[in-house]
Amino acid sequence: MYLEELAAALGPKQVLFLSQDDKARVPIGKTAANKQTPLLMHLDYRIRLPDHDWVVADKHKLIPSVYAVINITENRIGDPKAVTYSGPTFIRIRSGKHSGSTAYSHAKDFQEIIKCDDLAEYCRDDAGYCKPIVMIVVDGGPDENPRYEKVINTAISNFIEYKLDAIFIATNAPGRSAFNRVERRMAPLSRDLAGLVLPHDHFGSHLDDHGKTVDPELEKENFAHAGQVLAEIWSDKIIDGYPTLAKYVDPADSEVEEGMLLKGSPGWRIRHVRESHYMVQIVKCSNADCCSSPRSNYFKIMKQFVPAPLSISQKKGLDIIPDDKESFPSLFFRLAINDNGLKLGSNQEVPFDYCCPSVRDIISQRTCAKCGIYHGSIKSLKLHEKECKMDQPALVKIGLSAACKPTNIRPVRVAARRQKEKMIIWKSRLNDEHVDWFDDEDISTEEIPGPPCDTIENETQDSIPIIDINTLMSNPWTEDDN
Repeated sequence: MYLEELAAALGPKQVLFLSQDDKARVPIGKTAANKQTPLLMHLDYRIRLPDHDWVVADKHKLIPSVYAVINITENRIGDPKAVTYSGPTFIRIRSGKHSGSTAYSHAKDFQEIIKCDDLAEYCRDDAGYCKPIVMIVVDGGPDENPRYEKVINTAISNFIEYKLDAIFIATNAPGRSAFNRVERRMAPLSRDLAGLVLPHDHFGSHLDDHGKTVDPELEKENFAHAGQVLAEIWSDKIIDGYPTLAKYVDPADSEVEEGMLLKGSPGWRIRHVRESHYMVQIVKCSNADCCSSPRSNYFKIMKQFVPAPLSISQKKGLDIIPDDKESFPSLFFRLAINDNGLKLGSNQEVPFDYCCPSVRDIISQRTCAKCGIYHGSIKSLKLHEKECKMDQPALVKIGLSAACKPTNIRPVRVAARRQKEKMIIWKSRLNDEHVDWFDDEDISTEEIPGPPCDTIENETQDSIPIIDINTLMSNPWTEDDN
């Protein structure tokens, strides 16, 4: 809500608003969608059914990354409904076998969005530069979650490269991903797949009789052809009067190189980055020796960071009640609230999740005991603590004490593994279960009681575990929440 109000206040000339998600994998060699709907035949392609309705080989799927560019209505200052659901659709299609959906692939897509001349009206200012304020709403998967280090690093790189005033990446609370604006684009795209079979052997079969690859180069050519066919089909799609721009991405040019990312020092991050469970914000500071002059009116509204949402109750005279999730006022009312009594640490800030019911019990475990800066994950806090130079301890406002300082995390069980990381399920002091990625060195090696740890067979770097989040953490949000 705060981002929408802020976008409406600054207007379409200064804000680029994106809604991002990966569509479900599109199989090659079998019916892409079996829903019985009227089928618009594309006569340029031969539609045929395979002998058997199963994937012809492992990972024979395409990964479409869908970006909804959102229109913002002018002259509706502070009205969140000024951020509409309409706008162009930008799609990049990748091979599910030779590429992956990662933070680095999304960073590559963002660069392509800014360069795209067809989207210049929506993405660039009058001088031809990227608009100074960028807001991205994501679905919260492991490749795009704003709490994860790789996502934060790519956001920092984009912030520096495009000389932005601010960049925000936010996700919805559990159970509310359907409210992501890009979901409105998925149904029309799926409709074009009903009854369609994308050929897996256009240039000849690259598989043997057992479905194993025998010609890797021929396989890449077949994947590219299938991806180009899908891109052509979707590029003809008009959604709500706006075009769809789809393209297949060559695996060799699928991601930005990690070594090419522009990174800020730990001290730079303390001045410019603030994390929370559902959002990361990177904003210019007021030091002229550090940051260039603002290109937007952002600092006419904000001092620097968007403040923590606070739940206000009228029962006792506009009191702040952290456990009341029903009364979050507007951004501009929030800016008028005196929250000095809630501020924490030498930096004098209110943790952004102060009134977030799903993570309130672990705020102290994610707050630096030296400087009081709150982090979106314990892993991020550990990286920060290695460089934090503050000598003054944080004020004890929300139960923070030396005993709360994180040590190695003792997991309930391991949900997934990749390289030197594990996705673990762990319990907070209030016995609520949470899910996070951790480095192996940050996880306790003590024997875990109960059932053995879950493992993923044939794990790879790009493996993405499927977890029912509703079974791992409670969902205090309801359909009526704003």
